[in-house]
Amino acid sequence: MSDSRIFVHSADLSPDGRRVVWAAQWAEGTADRVELRLGTVGEPGFRAVAHGSRDTCPAWSPDGRRIAFASDCSGTPRLHLLDPGSGEVVQVAETPVVQGPVWSPHGRRLAWTAPPPRPARDPAAPYRVTRAVPWADGIGLLDDAVTDIWSADVESGEVRRLTDDEYLNRDPVWGPGGITYVASFPPGSPVPSDQVRTVTEDGRVTDRGPVVPDVAVARPLADGRVLHGSAAMLHPASTGDLWITGPEGTRSLTEGLGLDLHGGFHIDLPSVLGETPVVLADATHAVAGVHNGGTLEIHRFALDGPPRSHPLVTGPRTAHPIALRAGRLLHTGATAATRPDLYVTDVATGAGTRVTFLAGDPVHEVEHLAVRSADGTAIEGWFLCPAGASAPYPTVLMIHGGPKLAFGETYNADAHRLADRGYGVLMINPRGSRGYGPGFSAATMSAWGESDFPDFMAAVDHVVGEGLADPGRLGVCGLSYGGYMTCWITSHTDRFRAAVAENPAVNLHSLYGTSDLGVPLLSLAMDNSPRRMAECSLLTYAHRSTTPTLLVVSEHDHRCPPEQARQYYTALTTAGCPAEMLILPGVGHDGSIIGPPAIREAQDDALAEWMDRHLGKPPC
Repeated sequence: MSDSRIFVHSADLSPDGRRVVWAAQWAEGTADRVELRLGTVGEPGFRAVAHGSRDTCPAWSPDGRRIAFASDCSGTPRLHLLDPGSGEVVQVAETPVVQGPVWSPHGRRLAWTAPPPRPARDPAAPYRVTRAVPWADGIGLLDDAVTDIWSADVESGEVRRLTDDEYLNRDPVWGPGGITYVASFPPGSPVPSDQVRTVTEDGRVTDRGPVVPDVAVARPLADGRVLHGSAAMLHPASTGDLWITGPEGTRSLTEGLGLDLHGGFHIDLPSVLGETPVVLADATHAVAGVHNGGTLEIHRFALDGPPRSHPLVTGPRTAHPIALRAGRLLHTGATAATRPDLYVTDVATGAGTRVTFLAGDPVHEVEHLAVRSADGTAIEGWFLCPAGASAPYPTVLMIHGGPKLAFGETYNADAHRLADRGYGVLMINPRGSRGYGPGFSAATMSAWGESDFPDFMAAVDHVVGEGLADPGRLGVCGLSYGGYMTCWITSHTDRFRAAVAENPAVNLHSLYGTSDLGVPLLSLAMDNSPRRMAECSLLTYAHRSTTPTLLVVSEHDHRCPPEQARQYYTALTTAGCPAEMLILPGVGHDGSIIGPPAIREAQDDALAEWMDRHLGKPPC
């Protein structure tokens, strides 16, 4: 039995590997409700544990007798303990919780992140900015978002603040030498960066890895060594990696294997589970995701000896690792046709057991595509066929962000919403996408739009030739870089009758100074070339567009700030192109995905209505 409204927010596996606790998330009125649920591996059903309206991030104690979690039952998320047998819940501390909790190895203390104890800034008062990167998308003003590492005794409630700096400290994990965490957004750095650190219970901080200008992952080992790596989200020619640092120095666990760790998929689901890279470990191996084309596999990597890996979870799906206990791995599993569920896989045998049954049976058929671009480059794609409709379908080309992200065996809520209304949906991984090697992902360097445009046109020609898409009823849409390519396409061809561009980057010169990632992103993607920035800017070509275009604009977007879409709106309307804007108040770059239910619904409805208006509403 499935429930199409419910997603997994967070989860953990008991120390004996037999029980799972997860936080189930669904929209309820104007907010998302999150409820803890307990289940046993291999047994049907679950037991709900209702406490607050948002009970998140459950973590089993080392002895399996208690579950720590964050609950907003008092209005602000705070640390609580659940007895899984009796259902009794007690609050541990008054300090708010931003991220966590995590248990100490002996089970007597918990760690989490929380703001420093200082008065909140008056939002109506003038304020001064000194950071080179003052704002970050999804966070806001960084001076207001500083977080420290805290710990508490679970019996006495005694609380300690362990760090005192101006970093955004995150992802704490307890190890034998203290709490290992990632220190993000150094106050004096001209670009966002991360550093892995360890802090002891008396507040001594030690750097445990290099500063990386990208998203870092870290995991302390029982022998005192530390695993760390980078998800390589920014550099077009880099792949995700994994390193180990100990008394003997630092060495790679992945060098020469030709693998891209951690992954980067365009996920369109309100739950954040799977968006943050995770590395797990037991006594002999590390466990991490490996991005392979349109799939995310899970591999084991030997901690000692030469780099070597062994696949644990493979197949046509995306599987995100969550927890590793007693030789069992808790992970997600999703496809392009089905939403994510939780699974437990036996590390020794590879046998998997489904734990949750949220996805149900597929509604719409997905056709896997093998396309050849004009120069012969192989392009992978997927076509969502609307159930109950007849081909050729009115079709929407949906474009992922990045450009160094990917579509694949991931459930896309917008695509399924369009298919529910009778539209075919075409999704491909053009040049610049992740999962096909560094040469493929680097193909758009200094060539945004130019190198990948032929791939999109070849894919459209392919589905038209296969009788799937109606060539007279084509639409195009995308978010972020997908919004950029939507506008690039409509300014270079008139074959599309409707376009929806969400938070596009349109003027690379102004993006350099206004985006939270403008300096590092454009330094890498455009080599800081003013000429290439002008040639790849959409404003250069906006006057050519005649396709009716809806611009969806997140009001608090610091990645592709609203001024970008407003510039393009002005250019389109001045040139006489039909255009409208939908403003999403109070949300950041991904607000239509992870924002409040009303925001998500507004974007869903606007996308469908715009296609209905200009392509003609399908009969189903």
